[in-house]
Amino acid sequence: MRVQFKDDKLRNLCLTKKFQKDYGPKAYKALQNLLFKLQAADSMYEFWPEYSGKERCHELKNKNHRDFRNHFSFTIIDKLRLIALPEREWIVADPATRTWADIHAITVVDAGDYHDD
Repeated sequence: MRVQFKDDKLRNLCLTKKFQKDYGPKAYKALQNLLFKLQAADSMYEFWPEYSGKERCHELKNKNHRDFRNHFSFTIIDKLRLIALPEREWIVADPATRTWADIHAITVVDAGDYHDD
């Protein structure tokens, strides 16, 4: 799957030791493993909740957290989450017919603990 970042600041946070400095080495290693799994996946179907494993991936549907509707949340470690937006074609597709298997690209929009926002 193709993994992009919303901007260079977020890319640098996720791909450099800055994330380790902010959240610790265990969290940094878990984030790197998650990003590797995402890039190696054929589609989001591999993260369907029944197959998700420790990532506990789920679609965010409520508006309580900075309007993350249509976004996906992946557990990095503890309360830390990676938030990703699927490709636009999936978002605008008919919800009755779209599946996670149709998602082949995501854009990472946040990494950290959004629960306290």
